[in-house]
Amino acid sequence: MRALEFSIAWRYLRSRRGSRLLSLISVIAIGGVLVGVSALIVIMGVMNGLQRDLRDKILVGSPDLRVIPYGSAMRMSDWKSVRDEILKVKGVVAAAPVVTTQGLVRNSAGFVTGAQVVGIEPTGTPGADVTTIRSHAILGDFRFKRDGISLPGAVLGKSLATKLSAFPGDTIVMLGAGSADMNAATGALIPHADSVVVSGIFETGMYEYDDLYLYVNLPVAQRFAALGEDVTDIEVRTTDRWRAAQVADTIRATLKSPVRAMDWQEQNRQLFQALKLEKLGMSVILLLIVIVAAFNIVSTLTMVVSDKTREIGILRAMGMPARSIRRIFPVTRRGGWCRWHRWGTDTRHGRGGGDRALSPDRARSECVLHRPLAGRDADQRCRPDRVLESRDLRGGDAVSGVAGREAVSRRGYSS
Repeated sequence: MRALEFSIAWRYLRSRRGSRLLSLISVIAIGGVLVGVSALIVIMGVMNGLQRDLRDKILVGSPDLRVIPYGSAMRMSDWKSVRDEILKVKGVVAAAPVVTTQGLVRNSAGFVTGAQVVGIEPTGTPGADVTTIRSHAILGDFRFKRDGISLPGAVLGKSLATKLSAFPGDTIVMLGAGSADMNAATGALIPHADSVVVSGIFETGMYEYDDLYLYVNLPVAQRFAALGEDVTDIEVRTTDRWRAAQVADTIRATLKSPVRAMDWQEQNRQLFQALKLEKLGMSVILLLIVIVAAFNIVSTLTMVVSDKTREIGILRAMGMPARSIRRIFPVTRRGGWCRWHRWGTDTRHGRGGGDRALSPDRARSECVLHRPLAGRDADQRCRPDRVLESRDLRGGDAVSGVAGREAVSRRGYSS
């Protein structure tokens, strides 16, 4: 935008005597757009950050892919061959066997609570780092060993350890029904009990993991769940978690065993669907705010053009091209306040072209202010002596006629 056009537009935005309300409306409209767009950016940023943070926390203990066997037993006998086939699939980085079961945990005082018992391979095993749970240990580690104690180790979530008042070195008892015996007299099940020593505590920031999960060595979990040498599933880490669904399809098509592969989004479908719906709702609400603010801008520009009808006629009569007027007033209405004409045709036709300055007579006949300015009022406003008399837009000195056109020509708008 040229300097003159910018100075005119800036002057119209500022308040002046007799038109302070219009300037106030401009400020309110611009502020409305600013607040609406800012709210949209901030809320969308917060929602995206929340979804990203929650996804990262979920993937701490949940793998990119989980391969689960079909059948009522839900156990995988030939898991070693299945794991070898999975590792051959393109896009797979690591695969490790896992035993997942449920049980009860009792501390030395007799307090009992439920827990999700997960058996994984200890730290240092090649290919065992499928998830990042091992890096979240705050006390001890995932070696499942305690120096000087022969009992197998267990790593508890921080909230679970707080409930049990169990810390590294304390002994707890896991109770499960995997290999439970039946009482011959009463017919009741006698739960299987395994004593373990707390070898570590982890904290992920995800309440479900910290409050329910208890990790033990893979052979300990197999014995606790009475699976023998079998496992319940195989966890898989991929090169790109966003392509996990495609890798899952490839695994399903490649494996001959009756298994199914679930990616991380399918494992947590309800949670991510709820987040997506909430994000969509917030986007619609904030979009309505922006639309209202945009209507304020349109109405403000409409009022500006309507209020500056006479100035538009003066600028055209002084020789300012129509394209320059359009830069000052981007929103116009046809058949309304002032019609902008282009005189002449393309130079290729030999008749000249472009916009040229209007004489007073031509200004009266062709730059007449159209409806709603009609009748005597329009005639008075379009008198040549009235149209060409104004004040210099920068200095405030009165100019008229030829002097006005020369002033515009000196600023780059020659006829």
